[in-house]
Amino acid sequence: MNRNNLLSELLNPIAPPRPDNHVLTKGGMYVKGDYVFAETQEGDKYVPGVCAFDGCKLDQFSIHGKTHTATTRSPNKPIDISWLPFCAEQYQISPNINDYVLVEVANVVADVPNRNMDAFPYTELTAWRTANSRPAYATFIGKPVHQDHDNLDDTKAKGVIFDATLTPFRGKYHVKLLKGFDRSKDAKLAKEVQERGSIGHSMGALVERTECSIPDCNFISDGTETCKHINGGAGKGGIYIVNGAKHLAYERMLDFYFIEDSLIHFPNDQAYIYALSDTIWA
Repeated sequence: MNRNNLLSELLNPIAPPRPDNHVLTKGGMYVKGDYVFAETQEGDKYVPGVCAFDGCKLDQFSIHGKTHTATTRSPNKPIDISWLPFCAEQYQISPNINDYVLVEVANVVADVPNRNMDAFPYTELTAWRTANSRPAYATFIGKPVHQDHDNLDDTKAKGVIFDATLTPFRGKYHVKLLKGFDRSKDAKLAKEVQERGSIGHSMGALVERTECSIPDCNFISDGTETCKHINGGAGKGGIYIVNGAKHLAYERMLDFYFIEDSLIHFPNDQAYIYALSDTIWA
C-alpha cells in the first residue's frame, strides 16, 4: 500500500473512490491525495471545503470592508490589540490597525501528520507554555508574518498574527489564525492576499523533542538521535506492520512553540498545503 492510500485509509473512507480519485470519509468529506483536498456534497454538486489533513483551503470567502475588531471567533467580537504599537517597532510594521488586510487561516490540524510527516498532538497544542503564559497553540499570537519562511530578521516581517483559536471541525481540531498583512509596508503582497492569489500559508515552530509514531517504539528524540523507523528523517512516511496492522512512520512534536507563520508562493514546499482563507477583511 502506498503512502497516499494509507493516508486516505487513516481518514476512514466509507465508499469507493470517485472517478477523480476523491474518497468519502466518515466526516462527510471527499479527500484526495496526500494533501487531502476536501470537498463536501450539496445535492448533485461538490463544493470545496475544509481539509482534514495538511491545512485548509476554503474557496468560499467574503470581503466585509474595513473591520477593525475582526477575530477568528466572531467578526464582531473585539480582540486586544493594545500591544500592536510595541511589536510594530520591533517588526517595523504599521502600528495602525487600519493599514492591515486581515485573513483567517486554518494552519495546523491536531494529531494528523502533515506532508513533512510531522504531527502536532492535541495534548501538546493545549499544554501550558509558562514562558509564553499561554497554551502552545496560542503562542502564535503576536508572532510575525513572513514570506517564504525568511524569518531570521524580525524587520522583514510582512505583518503580525492577531489571534489564534483551537477550532473543532468534523472530529478534528484546527489551529485557526487571524493574520494581518501591512499594506503600508508591502502593498502588492497585501493585495495578493486580499484577492487570494496563488499563495498558501505555512507555520514555523521550535520543537524540543519528538516521538516516533510506531507502536511499541515511541522513541523520544531530542534531535541528536532517532530510532530506526525515523532514521534521521529518511524513514518518515514509511509503512510498518505491527501486530498485523499497518502503521505510518511519522514524528509527534513535543515541547514546541510557534515562532511565525509565512506566506508561501511555492505550495509544494510547505507542510500544510494550501492553507488558504475563508474570510478576508480589508
